[in-house]
Amino acid sequence: MPRGPTFSGSRIRDGWSGMAYNAGCMTEILVFQLTDQEVRPLEISADSLDGVTSQLPSGLYTTFCTCCGGRKVLGLQAHYERLYGPAEAQSIQADVPRCALGGILSRLTSQNAPGESRLRLVLSISGSPGAVYAAIQPFSPLPPKLSIEGVRVKTYSMVREDPHLKCTAFIEASQDIRRQVRQDGDVFEMLLVQDGCILEGMTSNFYAVIGGVLTTAEAGILPGVTRRTILNLAREDEIEIDYRPVCIGEAIDEAFITSSSRGVVPVVMIDEQPIGGGVPGETTRILARGYEQYVALHAEWLGGQPA
Repeated sequence: MPRGPTFSGSRIRDGWSGMAYNAGCMTEILVFQLTDQEVRPLEISADSLDGVTSQLPSGLYTTFCTCCGGRKVLGLQAHYERLYGPAEAQSIQADVPRCALGGILSRLTSQNAPGESRLRLVLSISGSPGAVYAAIQPFSPLPPKLSIEGVRVKTYSMVREDPHLKCTAFIEASQDIRRQVRQDGDVFEMLLVQDGCILEGMTSNFYAVIGGVLTTAEAGILPGVTRRTILNLAREDEIEIDYRPVCIGEAIDEAFITSSSRGVVPVVMIDEQPIGGGVPGETTRILARGYEQYVALHAEWLGGQPA
């Protein structure tokens, strides 16, 4: 019995599955099916992680990027829990034990080191329950100018069917607005709205600063891994938090979104409404700096801490 899974193909890169645009550059996406015995490359042609996901069995998913030269991930165990927790609650046994996943992913991402990787993991809960897939591409951080100048977002009336689960069905249901973001280079993200109030971003969590108070929805949203860190940092900095959705048209002093792949991104325009005079605010900058420091100190080793 071999120690750990074998890697099919002469090289990991034999799993080439298509191309994706990342930070304006053409980058390869590699797709694999994982078991505790084998890592098998899949021939899937797609130009994005969403495109890859649409060709896999439906299930639970999580997306994150490495840091620290491809060796670490912030909130790694929380990302695993997004997959394994709900699957275990449905008595679905994953083809890869949770304890073995990090070593496999460390091997797969080593091809991009010392550069970073962006990963999407999918655990199927229908069709082939328990099957585990990994899509991997080289990752480049957002251009620094976005942190300085901020981004524009738009609103869209849509909510998640089950906000507590990160399911691939939501990717399929939101294909039209995802395509809209890709085609409109001036729009960075879509904010999901219900009854005239902003709940979250399509691929992010949303926050506003109103009168010095950090305001963000608590119910009806996906509890993001990065969101947990941001809220903890806000409490440490004694920033007051108001857990409620922000209404469209409400007077907002600052706004920003967060996600595992992008960190903290200032928002300076929602639809046609300028935010904070069109420049990122001080609370946003404080939390962004705190987040960067937190990542450097608390990111988890992907394949286990070296001896």
